[in-house]
Amino acid sequence: MTAIVQIRKTLDLFRPRKASLKLGLSPEDAAHELTEICFKATKFQETAHQLATDNKTERTSSAIVDVIEEGKYEILRLAINDDLSEKYKFQLRSYKKYDQLQKFLESIFQ
Repeated sequence: MTAIVQIRKTLDLFRPRKASLKLGLSPEDAAHELTEICFKATKFQETAHQLATDNKTERTSSAIVDVIEEGKYEILRLAINDDLSEKYKFQLRSYKKYDQLQKFLESIFQ
């Protein structure tokens, strides 16, 4: 099995089980939730890098980098509940990278 297939399958382990970022959270609660989600995304990235290494695949190859970035983005995006997503739908559509989306979410909960 290729590293990319293994990484994509591993993503299931890190996807949030519920959309915990929602309207009405206090700044402290939102910061806590965002920290937890970002921790999952970081752990996914570390696991993906290890899978790439184990498969003797270059961790910096564009395909590996892309699948990791997409996975991190998906983890963060799935943590946003429907009400929050609806309120900020136009802004959320403009963020295609994990880091951009993370910064935006941090800014709305401050």
